[in-house]
Amino acid sequence: VSLVVYDELRSGRYTDDGTPLDDERQTGVAISMDWTLGPRTDISVAGSVNSRENEAGDELDYILGNVSASYRLGSAVGLTLAYQYAEQEPGTGSSGRGYASNIVSFYVTYSF
Repeated sequence: VSLVVYDELRSGRYTDDGTPLDDERQTGVAISMDWTLGPRTDISVAGSVNSRENEAGDELDYILGNVSASYRLGSAVGLTLAYQYAEQEPGTGSSGRGYASNIVSFYVTYSF
């Protein structure tokens, strides 16, 4: 199990040409958990919530969640089924765009 909580303030930032950038604050939490269900099966669950705000009042919220199951067929072949959900919500004054995505993935790996 892993838990991360953060509150970050970015100030005194500049672009490559020396133009000053607004101060930015980012806060969030992330958690992940891994389980070994048997000698060949692993489950992984992770999620995070992030909120970003700059000096101009632009806000952006981001949510991410993952769940995956892996199964080893032998010493060389593995199968993984994964689902990921991501959502971005622009707040008041934000220049970002809102979206939600659902991704299902299936992987076959071979190691030699």
